[in-house]
Amino acid sequence: MISLHMFLFTDTFGLRQLMKKRVPPSFVAIGQGKPGAGKGKEFLAVDSELELVHKLVPATAKRTTISGDAATRASALQALEDNTWVYLTRHGKQDPTQPYNSHFVMRDEHLMLLDIMDKDIRHLEFPFLSAGRTAVGDEKIDT
Repeated sequence: MISLHMFLFTDTFGLRQLMKKRVPPSFVAIGQGKPGAGKGKEFLAVDSELELVHKLVPATAKRTTISGDAATRASALQALEDNTWVYLTRHGKQDPTQPYNSHFVMRDEHLMLLDIMDKDIRHLEFPFLSAGRTAVGDEKIDT
């Protein structure tokens, strides 16, 4: 299965400020391999992917994993506020006609793009979002 990725980066001023303070990063890996009923097929590789990602994070970072029943919309939004590095992997859907309705499939409710945009997450240094069909782009653009 091919997974499409979208990278987001915060402004360098915020990163410089954190570097001056020498605050060790906090990292959370969020994965949902078993979405709720009717929300898609199981994504069997999620837990092994989260383990691999944790091995790549520096030992100085505070590391947390949220998966399975704990990977809910609310827990993901809270993790975005509480951590400086975030890795999300799960099923996702891009809505080309209503982009704010694009979402990640969570255990309970969808994590909508608009939900993420509504949060004050300027402190994030590195959010990495990994889900199939989230980087499809505009079908009208000739690539």
